[in-house]
Parts: sequence; structure tokens; C-alpha cells
Amino acid sequence: MATDYSTKFRLTLAVAPWIHELRFNDCVVATPEDADAFARALQERYETFERLLDVVLCLDGLDIKSGARARFGVHRADLVRTYFRYSTRYSGAPLTRVFIATSAVLQNVEGVIYPSRDEAIAALIANRQRDGTPELPPPRKQPA
Repeated sequence: MATDYSTKFRLTLAVAPWIHELRFNDCVVATPEDADAFARALQERYETFERLLDVVLCLDGLDIKSGARARFGVHRADLVRTYFRYSTRYSGAPLTRVFIATSAVLQNVEGVIYPSRDEAIAALIANRQRDGTPELPPPRKQPA
């Protein structure tokens, strides 16, 4: 029976103005099929937003097994490019951190992982300030 990944994460708007936080709960992605299901669950959640998201991700509770990593990395990059304006990450198990950093290089997407939640939030805010972007993200481009 396939895992219902929609129950394995929580996305909240409680961090700072227009910054969402994504947290995982005992989320094990073991196979390529799991990676597909995980990506679908996140996509369904992100589709409810009309705007790009600024997201801080807590990597605690996320375990990507070796058999799922290649597919997960591709999905991760697609989700980041489609739904996020800025994203930062923090915490996480050592193997998860290494995988996310490696995947970021392979897929050419942001992958810095900060030691703490406060540092990840500060980095996201600094990215906004550096780019001169407003707090409210722009509308997301809809598929043609």
C-alpha cells in the first residue's frame, strides 16, 4: 500500500510576513515511486497558492533513501522552480543534508542548509532585501 504523503508534512504561514515553513513528520521516501507520490502530494498543496512561495524548510523528519534519491532530486528541482520564489533549509540528518546539497548542485537549484531556523529565516529575508523584492511574492505563472 502506498504511503499517503499528504499526512507527512505541514505547511504553515507563521514564520514572518509571507514566509511559509514546511516541516516533515516521519517522512521516509524509499523508492522512485515514493518520490513520485511525495512530489504529487507537495504539488497538490502548492497548487492551492496563486503566488510563488517564500519557504523555510525544516529537514528534520525527512529521510530520502538511496533508491529514491535520483528521482527525488529531479522532483525537488521541478517543485522549487515552479512554486518557490526563495527557499532556505535548516537542520536535518547528516545524510539528508549531504543529499540535498548534492542534489542542488546536480539540478542547479538552491541548496544551502543553515544550522538553525533563525539563520534560515534571516537568509531568506536577506535574499529579499538583496534583490529589492517586496514581501508579497508575485503571482505564480500558470501553465499555458
